[in-house]
Amino acid sequence: MSFDDQAPEGPAVTAPVAAAPARSSRTSRFAYRALVLLALVLLVPGLRVGALLDDWFHSYDAHAQAPWTQRLFGLYEFFHANEVGLARAEGILPWWSDDRLSIAFFRPLSSLFLSLDHLLLDGAGFWSHLQSLAWYALGVWAAWRVLRLLFGASTARWAALIFALSSCHVLPLAFVAALHSHVTAVFAFLCFECLIRAVRSESRRFLLLSLVLFGLALAAGESAIVILPLAVGYVWAERGPYAALRRLAPHIGIALAFMAFYFASDFGTHHSGAYLQPGSVEFFLAAPERWLVLVGGLLAGVPPDFWLFGAAPVLVAGGVLGLVLGAVVLRSVMEQLAEPVARYLVGLLAGALVSLLPLAAGVPGGRLLVLPSLASAALFGIALRQAAHAWRAGKKARGFWLGAWVALCGIGIHPLIRVAVPMDMARIGRELPAVGRDIGRQCAGATALAVGVPDSNMTYLPWLYLSLPPEQRPRVFHMLSMAPGRHRLSQTGPGQFELDVEGNFLELPWTHLYRDTPLSAALTRTLQGVELEVLEASSTRTRLDLRLSPGVPVCWLTLQNGVLSRLDLGPGHALDWTPSLPPR
Repeated sequence: MSFDDQAPEGPAVTAPVAAAPARSSRTSRFAYRALVLLALVLLVPGLRVGALLDDWFHSYDAHAQAPWTQRLFGLYEFFHANEVGLARAEGILPWWSDDRLSIAFFRPLSSLFLSLDHLLLDGAGFWSHLQSLAWYALGVWAAWRVLRLLFGASTARWAALIFALSSCHVLPLAFVAALHSHVTAVFAFLCFECLIRAVRSESRRFLLLSLVLFGLALAAGESAIVILPLAVGYVWAERGPYAALRRLAPHIGIALAFMAFYFASDFGTHHSGAYLQPGSVEFFLAAPERWLVLVGGLLAGVPPDFWLFGAAPVLVAGGVLGLVLGAVVLRSVMEQLAEPVARYLVGLLAGALVSLLPLAAGVPGGRLLVLPSLASAALFGIALRQAAHAWRAGKKARGFWLGAWVALCGIGIHPLIRVAVPMDMARIGRELPAVGRDIGRQCAGATALAVGVPDSNMTYLPWLYLSLPPEQRPRVFHMLSMAPGRHRLSQTGPGQFELDVEGNFLELPWTHLYRDTPLSAALTRTLQGVELEVLEASSTRTRLDLRLSPGVPVCWLTLQNGVLSRLDLGPGHALDWTPSLPPR
């Protein structure tokens, strides 16, 4: 059987709704072409985003004097535990980072393509974004191939289009550093397609190809492992539970071997309060909330990315709503589906919901939903086709509510997110380097100490400074406080200061990226240019003792009206202020 052969037509893949007129109505054709045009237009904003944040780190690493294996295949290995002390001392990590912190991902294949961006292309510029766009297009094509095999060409064209419009693609398209999401998806979807063909044709060739593609997907990103629950759901629906375990045994064996290697080699995340280690106590405590947040993104069209901005209660409610409405719609559409197709849909959706459990270990965001969105796109595509058929058959009420559900939850605000996020990222990519370079000139050669800076983007300034010459940057940049509460800074002796911060020092979600436990009194840090000791640490107040290195100028910084600005201690050698964000 050829790799491009169509799936055999018949009751296994075709629903009764196929008896509708062969040619779509003029309205359907217009709607489809309009959505295709929208999908193409939504690609434009991401092309306008320049290098920012992680891109600076990757650019530095790709050009660093390091072994070529690290520069080509290790760009996603941010920090291992044995590197935290040095990175913290040099300001690359904030002082409260846990000694045991590790954020290092095994993604050699994606790293290779990313290093080519920085070594051969324009390093997160226009041409690099074109590579990201190409992987996105391949991902949509690969998803369409799977959907066509399971549900037929007519459903697949609508489902793949809804998949292409999803906001789960916004970060990998706009942020070159997130290239791995689409590279992983391409190989994972092709692996799934070959598995389906292997199950249906009993072909060893397709089974072997599926295993090779699964290995490539794992080399592109650890998230490839979540294709297994979707595959189990399909094979279970096609052949039953025992056949599912037997036929997927080689894939499960590869996954277990990969996980053993992954954890034995200290990959993954450890002691981060944002990225959680699967199986840990912290993971099980946080998983229910994060799972519902991801469900909301999958079935209710509520972007999980808002979790970082403190919108968890709203997102959890969106998850509950998505489950309820999804169940109602699923029950309704199944009445019009042939039994095998109905089983495929249920198996795929069940697999997608299960796949969200390991994904809950990551920071909730749309990028985590690229693979599971295959299942929700299938449901949206089937519901949309049934809505059109019901409307033409005179069942206006059913056609209206199914179409409304797809419009609100399947498309909804996804196009808005696809435009707004790249625009904001482009703004950050323009403004943050300008702010960093301005501060670099003002604080050149000095120890820059940022206090009261509740803006996570500012934590990336040390990465920007890595590539600047010494005369254009501070000697070192330390983020001392990201707390939004009241700050008091007073000089207690020659070169000695006390910083008193009201409220929860680790209030912002981003601060938990670096630590999974509360601060404690008597904690000390030896940083370049400053010795730090925690005098008091509670949920309402934190006091720090700061001893500056003699003979080195100091440049105090804070956030004023959303702008990183210099602080002047004045004649009283004391300040009392609350950081101010930009006016709304």
